[in-house]
Amino acid sequence: MLASGAINSPQLLMLSGIGPADHLRSVGVDVVHDLPGVGGGLQDHPLVPTIWHVRSGRSLFRAESPSGYAQWFGARRGPLTSNLAEAGLFTRSDASLAEPDLQHHFLPVKFWRQAEVDPDVDAFTAATVLVHVHSRGSVRLRSADPTWAPSIDAGYLTDPRDLEALVTGMERARDIASVGPLARVLADEWSPGGTVRGRAALGAKARETLESLYHPVGSCRMGTDDQAVVDPQLRVHGIAGLRVVDASVMPTLVRGNTNAPTIMIAERASDLVKAELGARTTTVPA
Repeated sequence: MLASGAINSPQLLMLSGIGPADHLRSVGVDVVHDLPGVGGGLQDHPLVPTIWHVRSGRSLFRAESPSGYAQWFGARRGPLTSNLAEAGLFTRSDASLAEPDLQHHFLPVKFWRQAEVDPDVDAFTAATVLVHVHSRGSVRLRSADPTWAPSIDAGYLTDPRDLEALVTGMERARDIASVGPLARVLADEWSPGGTVRGRAALGAKARETLESLYHPVGSCRMGTDDQAVVDPQLRVHGIAGLRVVDASVMPTLVRGNTNAPTIMIAERASDLVKAELGARTTTVPA
């Protein structure tokens, strides 16, 4: 059973000669089994931050101070108890949608550039995440040498519907910040910036500041078509005795975090294997 994740599982399959034949030959890997879907279909949740400066004392700035440490070690209270993402919200970019396609995370810090938290300024971030993703990317080999990192093209925003939804989410983040208690504590907008107006300008800023929420899936997706890599029993098509058991088998990206679904995939795999071996299957308590 291969369980190396949505980046390394397709990499290991391709290094072993299982994958798109033309691509394998182009990097000097002998083809064992032509399986064109390996490494394709990659999806991830993109995130775009909207950040404001905050009036003094209303964020986690100075959380790692003597008083912050004293509260934590003395009573397990204070700013160091924060999980950063203090509030969340699922919304629809279009009211006609049956299910939410956007998620917002609200953080009392400056959350910027691949989760770098700036501890030296009072700030507030509304992170807009697209949870219903249309765009797809790929994982490819750069070399037959297994020590080389693979080439990862997440394909962010290659489908224009994704950018349209994210821009709507950025507009909604501004709306939320402009009223009620937040409006009283927020100062100037740091990013995209108060002068950035209109959907085209916000879209350009989204392309500039977009980052990953680190939920890659789909690069060894389950299915029965010619681009599928595993069958509904997680067995690699055309290869006996080999399963993939991780987030890479998800046919589409879930509208939320990927940890729990990945655990479900692993539990299902264990049941499948035990059934094949004639072993007794037990139910894991909820």
